Amino acid sequence: MKKFNQVMKQLTQPPIFTTKEVGEPFICKCGEEVRNVEFVQPKGPLTGKIISAYQGCKCEDIQLAKDILQEREAKIEKVFQGFDSHSLINPQLKQATFENYQPTNQQLVQAKKDAMRYVEIFDRNEPRGIVITGPYGTGKSHISVSICKGLM
Repeated sequence: MKKFNQVMKQLTQPPIFTTKEVGEPFICKCGEEVRNVEFVQPKGPLTGKIISAYQGCKCEDIQLAKDILQEREAKIEKVFQGFDSHSLINPQLKQATFENYQPTNQQLVQAKKDAMRYVEIFDRNEPRGIVITGPYGTGKSHISVSICKGLM
């Protein structure tokens, strides 16, 4: 039983290896100090081989984050273009947003806040509806379009 416990202990402990710096550290264009290090690969198909790697550079991470954000923005823009070009919304309302909605009284100020809160707490896994009522010309359609855009 002792051997089993020893083997399990070895398997669950992270490999211990030492690194050796090669050359002088430098400051990368991302602003981080970068060191070139070498170490002996402790496990895997390259076990025992000397590996050289740069540590500290964030350039790839920064570029990857930029690419992801750019891709996400492009998808969002495509959704908005489809919404604008294929919807039956009155052309005057296509520019409707919460930012350009002008409530004319305190009730409408509260309605705008409620609609914005609805967008914030909306859960796609448990969608719940909202009913907007009021007299002609109070901005029901404007708020509805704003909600729709906020949820896209």
